[in-house]
Amino acid sequence: MGDHFGDTELSAESSSSIEQNTKCSMDEMCLHLLSSTLSSTNPANNRISLAEGTVQCKSCSEKDKIFKVLVQQGHILRGLVTETLAEVKQLKDELVAKKQTSNTTKSFFTSISLNFPLSSDEDVLLFENYLADTSNFNNAVAELVKIGGIKSYDFVARVAKLILSNELAMKYSWLGRKGKRKFSNMKIADLLIESLLATTLAKSKKEAETAIQLWLRRASDRNTYQMNKKL
Repeated sequence: MGDHFGDTELSAESSSSIEQNTKCSMDEMCLHLLSSTLSSTNPANNRISLAEGTVQCKSCSEKDKIFKVLVQQGHILRGLVTETLAEVKQLKDELVAKKQTSNTTKSFFTSISLNFPLSSDEDVLLFENYLADTSNFNNAVAELVKIGGIKSYDFVARVAKLILSNELAMKYSWLGRKGKRKFSNMKIADLLIESLLATTLAKSKKEAETAIQLWLRRASDRNTYQMNKKL
């Protein structure tokens, strides 16, 4: 009876071993079939790994890599957008500040105690001293640029008549010839030149100087015309 019990025990162990081997064989067969199926479907893009009982698709691995790259690019783009928005905000703030400053800046025609257009040597001297200050000069340029014009001479004529009367302009010439006073070394001349160049109507300083010279030469004709209108 003991022998019979031992035979039974051996038979059970053999049966368990056979079942385990069969199960392992079936698992390996399934993996083999799955590998064969994927390989036959797309052999270039799919691979099967039997290590540690895992199955990994090559195309899935490539998708993971692409996804990681896209995520990294997304972070970079978000950083660039953030920086760009910050720069735009800074520019906007600067423009607003500049606009507020320009709005608070008073016109030199009304901020100083002078009657324009100037008609006396004393007023010319006071205005020259006013323009000697860099801030005053730059503000005056910014104001005169807004007057505009079609061509260089048109701009000079529109601006200069606001600053100098014809009677006073008749006393000046560009180089101070024919007994007249020299205009080219005055701050008013610099003001007209810089304003004209800022408008881009004149392509060079020489062109600006030529326009001013012409305006000075025509002072006598303009004055005669005004006198005749009064008659």
